[in-house]
Amino acid sequence: FWPPPHDAQQKQVQILAYVEYFGQFTSDSEQFPEDVAQLIQSCYPAKEKRLVDEVLATFVLHHPEHGHAVVHPILSRIIDGTLSYDRHGSPFNSFISLFTQTSEKEYSEQ
Repeated sequence: FWPPPHDAQQKQVQILAYVEYFGQFTSDSEQFPEDVAQLIQSCYPAKEKRLVDEVLATFVLHHPEHGHAVVHPILSRIIDGTLSYDRHGSPFNSFISLFTQTSEKEYSEQ
């Protein structure tokens, strides 16, 4: 639950390593969503940006067939009032940043 590294390349390496790690557990179709829901409950709401925000967003992008395991618990926390939507806050900013480009350089890297 630590902040992402300042070095962009190191950050990307860590994010992809965790996404791959999470992907190893998707074969347990009952336990995986429960584990992710518990992770989300323990992480949010949060004021600071953390590596887990970007890992969850990237996981949904790389494994859309398991995206519900991430999105549903986040939506549940919004519905029950535990988490408020803030496009600049965690975890929403990480999801939004996957689909918005802030510079031509980032666009070419995608």
